[in-house]
Amino acid sequence: MLAPYLLQSEFASATLSLERRGQLLRQERLEAWATFRSLEIEYRWDDAWVDRAIEIADGAGQSRVYDSLYLACAEAYGFDLLTCDASFVRALGPNPPGVVRLVG
Repeated sequence: MLAPYLLQSEFASATLSLERRGQLLRQERLEAWATFRSLEIEYRWDDAWVDRAIEIADGAGQSRVYDSLYLACAEAYGFDLLTCDASFVRALGPNPPGVVRLVG
């Protein structure tokens, strides 16, 4: 797997948010973080992805560019984007740039 460095921050934020809402116990959050950190993910960054992510977000009517950053990264390497973000997939419409697969 390959992802922008942003993934670490987003995963940590999402699981902390779940804990704060009472949907995840602290120990579960810590275990999830440990499992996540053990995954073999290659982290990369390219400033050009930000420009492309702005284009993708604008085309999808989105104001949050960070979601589109993952798609820009996938495009740059010719990979499919696997995401759990159904609202992002819907915003991209029926013909998204690149291959976007909703996993759940």
